[in-house]
Amino acid sequence: MKRLFVFVLCLFTGVVYAHTINWYVDDQLYQTTTCTIGDDVTPPTAPTKYGYTFQRWEPYIYTPIEYIESTGIQYINTGVQPNQDTRVVMEYMASSNFSAFLFGARNSLSSGNRSYGVLYSGDGKLSSDYNERLVIISLSNSFYNQKLICDKYKRQIVVYDQNSNILGAGANNAATFGPDYALIFPNTQTGTVITYITGSIKIYSFKIYDNGTLVRDFIPVLDTDNVPCMWDLVSEACFYNAGTGEFIAGPEI
Repeated sequence: MKRLFVFVLCLFTGVVYAHTINWYVDDQLYQTTTCTIGDDVTPPTAPTKYGYTFQRWEPYIYTPIEYIESTGIQYINTGVQPNQDTRVVMEYMASSNFSAFLFGARNSLSSGNRSYGVLYSGDGKLSSDYNERLVIISLSNSFYNQKLICDKYKRQIVVYDQNSNILGAGANNAATFGPDYALIFPNTQTGTVITYITGSIKIYSFKIYDNGTLVRDFIPVLDTDNVPCMWDLVSEACFYNAGTGEFIAGPEI
């Protein structure tokens, strides 16, 4: 039996506290209602679906966790196809032997070729893809096993530590392009997932912008069944592991 969830957001209207309530069916927005504090919540008309019997609305409650950890065979498909105006801001920690894409989408395994992403190699280097792979940033191996921020803003890339110190930066040539595949992390694809992965990576947050507009804002959570996944604050939906195995959950926040 499929469950029907409701997710509640709090807004402020004048001096009266009001709730905006989003009602979801099969992870799709079904209807939006409002109510003020102290008033009863009136649910919308019960949805109908052939072969199913509606039982009740249930609150969708997730548990924030510090990170989700991938051992290389777990990944998230964001559903967003990048282009020359894409920006990704990723907060992560890679193990000392991690070698794989932090994130990416590409049309072939050749050097770049309509691709967007960042490859983390085992020698402490980052390769930045922006239509072509032309920029390589060298990071000391001492930057493994600590939390870093990778900010790939269109053709530019900057890597920071937690104190906002720049550890490496570079820029690709200008280009106009768009891979045919959606951006995924922490891996990349040419229709299928790349498999040459070693080590593990912890993901603390992941944001995607389209020409300055935030289109994905992922935070790591446990769902109502304690499954580690990413909750997107923009689309208000859970994104689950599209690979094999299961993400390792970090501690609850």
